[in-house]
Amino acid sequence: MQNDLKNKILQNRDDSIKDTFCYLFFEEGFFHANLIEIIIKNVEEYIIKNDIDIKNLLIWICQCVDQCFISHHDKDDYYCIKNYSSKIESKWINGWKPRIQLLVEKL
Repeated sequence: MQNDLKNKILQNRDDSIKDTFCYLFFEEGFFHANLIEIIIKNVEEYIIKNDIDIKNLLIWICQCVDQCFISHHDKDDYYCIKNYSSKIESKWINGWKPRIQLLVEKL
């Protein structure tokens, strides 16, 4: 069970796997709140100390999502968040990202 959950979480590491949060956001420009919630809930359920794979994935997701928002606001960058709203960005900054950072600290 734990390995299945870990594998499900780590699918996001490969942003070429369709229907994952990372693929849909990084490759297609759609931020799916329900999928980031699933990642967070799966990690909360999985949480095993010193799991470097999960820890690195969460750090990578935070860095990439931050970069997507930066790129979206850069008029010289072609990346566009197709369903962008200030509400989504605010929820990322004040909600999802801090939750992920807390999980990183627990790992």
